[in-house]
Amino acid sequence: RLDQFYKSPTGQILLKVTKSFDPATEKKGFYQSRPATPKELADNKAYSPETGEVILFKGGKNEGKPVTPIYGYINNLDGFKLSYPYNADKWHGKNDLIFVTEGEKDADTLIKLGYNATCFPGGAKKNWNALCIDSLKPFNTVILLRDHDYPGTAYMLKNLRAFKKAGVGQSKIEQQKLGWIDLKPGEDIPKKHGYDITDWFQDGGSDSSFKQLIRDF
Repeated sequence: RLDQFYKSPTGQILLKVTKSFDPATEKKGFYQSRPATPKELADNKAYSPETGEVILFKGGKNEGKPVTPIYGYINNLDGFKLSYPYNADKWHGKNDLIFVTEGEKDADTLIKLGYNATCFPGGAKKNWNALCIDSLKPFNTVILLRDHDYPGTAYMLKNLRAFKKAGVGQSKIEQQKLGWIDLKPGEDIPKKHGYDITDWFQDGGSDSSFKQLIRDF
């Protein structure tokens, strides 16, 4: 089991992503939850951040009952709006370059190497979260690092269109650069389990080689 946290620049936890894997069944689990408020903890009920109404279970044995906090978190995101993408608390002050990856693992790989990097909850299985866009606008260059497969390509194409529509890559002061780096140019794209930036470094890719890819961008 792995817990990964989306935080604000000041370190406030905004969202928890929990991933699990059962070796016996090879079944993967993926869950998202937000911190419960003091009122929710006191009342043992979840309230919609948008409307303030009590959130009720829909379907299942608890149908119609209030959703309750579990270990301090609410696993129902009705009305929840994420204000920052992943690693916003780890970006350094130089707003020159940021990478957008498909998942948290790859963003963490780049953060450990000293780069600004981020991703959005749910990876290629979810729509891009437009509520986080403002945090990317200060960066002069935004580079998308897709997973080399069909879902990863479709997801980053969707991101590219959404970013351009919202103004990432367009600056009144100076022209921002927006686009992606292909880690396997010219190779066929598999249906799933595609090559990513973490694989690239594990296969012997060096930081200097990566910097050259950036210079050629």
